[in-house]
Amino acid sequence: PAYVLNPANASDGYGDWDEDGMNNLEEYQVAQIFGEGNFTSPWLKDTDQDEMPDQWEASNGLHPRSAANRDQDPDMDGYDLDNDGHVMYSDLENTAIVNTVDVVLGQQVSENQQVASARITLAGGNQQVVPMRAPVDGYVYALDVVVGQSIESRLFSWMNIVEEEERFTNVMEYKANDRDQDGILDGRSTDPLNADTDADGLIDGIEVMGWEILVVNRGVQPTWVTSDPAFTTPTLTVCPTMRNIPQLVTWAGQMLPTLTPIQTASRTSRKQVTISCGKARPTPPVPACSTRTTTALKTARKWWLALTIS
Repeated sequence: PAYVLNPANASDGYGDWDEDGMNNLEEYQVAQIFGEGNFTSPWLKDTDQDEMPDQWEASNGLHPRSAANRDQDPDMDGYDLDNDGHVMYSDLENTAIVNTVDVVLGQQVSENQQVASARITLAGGNQQVVPMRAPVDGYVYALDVVVGQSIESRLFSWMNIVEEEERFTNVMEYKANDRDQDGILDGRSTDPLNADTDADGLIDGIEVMGWEILVVNRGVQPTWVTSDPAFTTPTLTVCPTMRNIPQLVTWAGQMLPTLTPIQTASRTSRKQVTISCGKARPTPPVPACSTRTTTALKTARKWWLALTIS
């Protein structure tokens, strides 16, 4: 190393030789949290070489000397991106009673593994136990049934399985500070132990990985959008119809000038989102619609999304 710690020189405890945000004394004091011998290197920004700097790991409750936590998702803020992980009783005709629940939240399961069972009553009065199986390999990220519960809809999701590639892992939480992964930091890392860092009702994985909305613009066009998981999402609401009349718009808690709705977009899953642009020029401006419009919505430092409509 370029520098050597001198036991006779107290001042070298305050240098940050590896520029990881922790001085040399703090690198040593990490062991007070994670156990004897688990201090981090004053010469390495990332002691365990897991692509997460020592200071970020230690300050966010992750062990900075264990690379095993790189691909873990302790706050379970990944999500079922392709919507193929729901466990449902698709052949249900009347009512089913939850007979067993064979997994726990966070458990890893294999495709076709029994994860629960249902008890149904046949036409003659006899009862039958029906196994419920995992549709994919993955992890149980939602568990919405208990033993004895009555299920009356075949569309009810008993649990949701998130596949390995759909998890929002610790290293992905750190790299959220580079939203387009071009090496230029343009955001903030998210909290690996908090599923919704900015407490806006959207879990971090959804905001970073994105979701599909349907945009009405000379037909209905599926459009993929993302938002910033480290800043609270502003609320943008417009009239959900295509009527060419002015509407009052509430954006980030403020009343903006009236807009003429020219296009609208509605999310098809967890949260209703409506996008509109028109002739009004609030601050920051919402540009007039065209056949190709890029709408950047922000208030103060709170970026929501960049939406391109072709």
